Amino acid sequence: MKPSAAPADARHGLGCRLLVAYYAVAGTAWCAYLFYLSTLPVTIPGDWPEGGGGGPAWLGAIAAVALLLLCMWWLFPLLLLAGFAYLPSAAPGARRWLAGWAGALAAGIMLEALVITGFGYHDPSPAYIGPAVVNWVWLVESLGFAAVGATMIAILTGAERSARRQAAGSLPA
Repeated sequence: MKPSAAPADARHGLGCRLLVAYYAVAGTAWCAYLFYLSTLPVTIPGDWPEGGGGGPAWLGAIAAVALLLLCMWWLFPLLLLAGFAYLPSAAPGARRWLAGWAGALAAGIMLEALVITGFGYHDPSPAYIGPAVVNWVWLVESLGFAAVGATMIAILTGAERSARRQAAGSLPA
């Protein structure tokens, strides 16, 4: 690697990490908020907490920002391009990191599809009044966003470490 290219590569790696953090934090926060709302009782027929009828205002403001950040259909192409552009320069010749990145993106896309479709969640009758109907799916999806984000960061970090070891001569090409 040329010394003049190192700062640009470092900035590119930081950019990938920031995109991943943006994706993971927004998804985790939004799904955790929806899980919290599902733990609130329903006091008015048809006024489910997920529809904006419950929770403290400060938490609602944080969730609104997370929802704005969560419009990730535009973020996935950026993550795809950023990772596929950065990983070959971070670890030349190591295709396993590219395959891992593609797998993590596929998991993220599937997670997005589950969130968008509301898979696994069934609302009771619109006339329902009573205790909370806790939606554990939102909690699992929140943990899924955190896990996919951690996996993507691990892939970026692993590729850089692999390249450093290879450059030092401790790993075969």
